[in-house]
Amino acid sequence: MGPEASSEYFNIGSGAIQSANSSAYLTVGADTTSYKTLTLSASAGTAAPGWALEGDTIITGTSSAWGRQLNFLVCKVGSGDLWQVYLQTGSDVPSGKTCSNYQSLHLPCLC
Repeated sequence: MGPEASSEYFNIGSGAIQSANSSAYLTVGADTTSYKTLTLSASAGTAAPGWALEGDTIITGTSSAWGRQLNFLVCKVGSGDLWQVYLQTGSDVPSGKTCSNYQSLHLPCLC
């Protein structure tokens, strides 16, 4: 994540989140830790991660590989204003990094 000025727009549907700017898909890494790296990939993979909306909150749906998860871990990248976002499935955090756990991701007003 970074400054709003360089933000992207995304389409959410059919269990996938896809960038409207680059067509890349938001995917979940196969990390062995309880925090899973989120990346933008050229394809959704063989199975979409199972993204869903619960109101205005982005979650992994109950049918996803991780079940219903709504918590994310964010860790500062270097000394700038950039943050790495992870899907959080437990309480592990990367050692030596400045992180904030149990965060949720929300859409702007769905008015």
